[in-house]
Amino acid sequence: MGRIQSPHDTFFRGILADKEVARDYFKAYLPTFVTEKLDFDTLVQTGESYISKHLKESFSDVVFTCKLKEGERQVKVSLLIEHKSYIDKYTPIQLGSYIFSGLQKQLDNREKLSIIIPILFYHGEQRWEYKDLSGLFNNPDPDQYVPNFSYVYNNLWEMSDEQLEALSNQFLTASLLTLKHFKQNTWLEENATKIFIKTRDVPENLLELLIVYFLQINKSDEPKFIEIFESIPEALKDKIMSTYDMLIEKGEKRGFEKGFEKAQAEYVKNMLLKGFTEEVICDTLGVTSECVKTIALTLK
Repeated sequence: MGRIQSPHDTFFRGILADKEVARDYFKAYLPTFVTEKLDFDTLVQTGESYISKHLKESFSDVVFTCKLKEGERQVKVSLLIEHKSYIDKYTPIQLGSYIFSGLQKQLDNREKLSIIIPILFYHGEQRWEYKDLSGLFNNPDPDQYVPNFSYVYNNLWEMSDEQLEALSNQFLTASLLTLKHFKQNTWLEENATKIFIKTRDVPENLLELLIVYFLQINKSDEPKFIEIFESIPEALKDKIMSTYDMLIEKGEKRGFEKGFEKAQAEYVKNMLLKGFTEEVICDTLGVTSECVKTIALTLK
């Protein structure tokens, strides 16, 4: 049975499927000594997974390759997405398993070993400080046998809204603000206009992705949604409302779920057009093979 994805996981993976958003995310949150060495024009999402079967029950990864600015070597940039509502102090062990699982897969595929840079993206409300593996041991002796490693810790909750507003990619700003405040219904209602104004120039598939996620996490009833979207400037409102009308069938209990299913169908279609295999699509999006086959038929 495949991994059941949360709406947060699906939304975040969906926005990273856009190359420009992924590039701007990496540029913003990878360390400078890493970004200055990478040629982001060569950034490609591979469709691979470096997660073992055991870890797939609680982790999902998105793997990109990116060449260095000098030379032909490639660096495997692996993005590990994990959404937790609680602190799990044993995450360094899980990350270590992830890294070595990825390296072993490279060996199994007879690839030249490439660096894996794990990124832990966290947007829970509890304070969660960065910990390395040695922090799990109480004065280990001999400590040279603790296999420490580094990872990029992207704690969204500790970033101010002003820091997110400073990002050059406005859709990425809107997405991260929505992810950060997903439990704060009042904040979402009061800031919906600010969020959606930032989507005025994005492709319709990204706008639809954000609307679906916004509807899923917001607890307002339909009249309130209409009121929220009515407050958006006219030039953008028509675009948003047409997308909203397409996703939500008035008076139907499964309206939000149907909108989510439509968005997932778009992800499947896009991955098929990019040449991803049925197995990779099922594993990445958590859909059935029958779903992929049905959508594939519409492309012929």
